[in-house]
Amino acid sequence: MVGSQHHYRFFNVNNVLFDIPSNVYDDRTVEGWFENIVREGRKLDEWVIFSIPDKSLTITHTAASQLCSRMPFLKSYGCLGFLLLATHTNAKIFHHSLKSTSSNFDIKISESMEELCRSAESMLGREGNLNIFNRYS
Repeated sequence: MVGSQHHYRFFNVNNVLFDIPSNVYDDRTVEGWFENIVREGRKLDEWVIFSIPDKSLTITHTAASQLCSRMPFLKSYGCLGFLLLATHTNAKIFHHSLKSTSSNFDIKISESMEELCRSAESMLGREGNLNIFNRYS
């Protein structure tokens, strides 16, 4: 099915690597996602992943556990944290999986885009770089 294929779309804004995935958070595709995110992140010294999945996001408990347990390894590539914009249901699945994740890697899940933008700025120590909500130009 064409609609069920997974895709990765990444773009960088001030060392925030925006990740717009389609159908990638399942058991079979977590490895491919990691390979692609590392390929993009290696281009930066310090960076944060800000994942904004399309409406296709559903995640299994095993995929969430696999993803969360692998996240701390991204530190060796300069990644400071992972931010995920998620619905209440998917956020609960991730939060359950985070209980077994290393506490030295910052992972935040929220339904608030503004909250996640502020978290990205804070992780990078660059307040205001993503202040798209209060910018008047």
